[in-house]
Amino acid sequence: NASLTPLIKNAIDWIAAVRERGEPPLAAYQNRVFALGGASSGHSGATHSLLALRQVLAVGCRALVLAEQVTVPNAEHAFDDMDQLTDARAADQLKILVRKLVDTARLMA
Repeated sequence: NASLTPLIKNAIDWIAAVRERGEPPLAAYQNRVFALGGASSGHSGATHSLLALRQVLAVGCRALVLAEQVTVPNAEHAFDDMDQLTDARAADQLKILVRKLVDTARLMA
């Protein structure tokens, strides 16, 4: 309902709390890049949830989050029997986003 699920928020918070001796706070989120994607049964395709997730990661965790994101509305009808996206546009967006994620991660390495 236009926000993060408790499971995702709790995972982000626990990961943020764990660090090696001498590491700064939020070390797990530094020097990494994140890509966002979501699917929902509604028409927004998790757009509002991704906005909240982007804020938590980029502002709260000071993580690098790619500007592009992928949303899949009406998720219960969006995949075939082989779990492939049936919407060619969404599938193409996902491939482009994953490529950008990999390329950005390589540049940061």
